[in-house]
Amino acid sequence: MREFIVYRHGGNKEVPSEASADRDKRPVARLFANDPDDACHRASAEVSLDPGQWLSAEPANLVDRDVNEIDLRSEALGEEVNP
Repeated sequence: MREFIVYRHGGNKEVPSEASADRDKRPVARLFANDPDDACHRASAEVSLDPGQWLSAEPANLVDRDVNEIDLRSEALGEEVNP
């Protein structure tokens, strides 16, 4: 089994915090599963979905790598911008 990050897509437009552009892809679970479909199925037992919303999943190691790279770049930029 691999670890996955599960995302909810779409948003409830009546909830102000979900009416912004970031409502299209929000992480809602981190769990172990056999594949992305299995991860979504497992998360669906814990995550509520409104009409028009759906789940997707990505391997956690890839998501973590991308997040770490973004943090490293922002730290490097911070040093250059604020010497």
